[in-house]
Amino acid sequence: MNKYLLVDVATQKKYVESFGSEAVPFAPMVRENLMHITSVARQLGLPILSVIVAGEDNDMDEKVIDSLMEGGKQTLIEISDLSEWDGLNGFDAVFVYGIGVKHLEKVMGEFEDLDSKLWVVEDAIKDWDEDLENVFLDDVKEKFGARKITTRNLDKYLRM
Repeated sequence: MNKYLLVDVATQKKYVESFGSEAVPFAPMVRENLMHITSVARQLGLPILSVIVAGEDNDMDEKVIDSLMEGGKQTLIEISDLSEWDGLNGFDAVFVYGIGVKHLEKVMGEFEDLDSKLWVVEDAIKDWDEDLENVFLDDVKEKFGARKITTRNLDKYLRM
């Protein structure tokens, strides 16, 4: 049986909601995909690593998607602590999605030297700068050895 890890990067209210203190333009466009991925993970009992970005006005309870999952399958960690986390190994595939290219790049950098296949869910990411987002998606394979997948195809892949 394959072991999958879903990595939810910075889907905090301050970024995703239009009224957030650091709102990302058009982030609500990917919100349904973010919520769908979490829903599928919960249905299938897959682990989710939720990486948050700390700041003066940040609170770990500020996640758009609930941080508590049945069975304790969701881990909440600050982005600066990710390299210290000992749970990165042992997955066949890691699927990364979320808000902010700089955050996504930092998180993906932690996984690039592991034996896991690395994927980015291309229709479940957003950045403040649309051009930067497009460059990130164009370069993701070369820069991180990652492949791109859509939310729809991820759903099918996880259910196989």
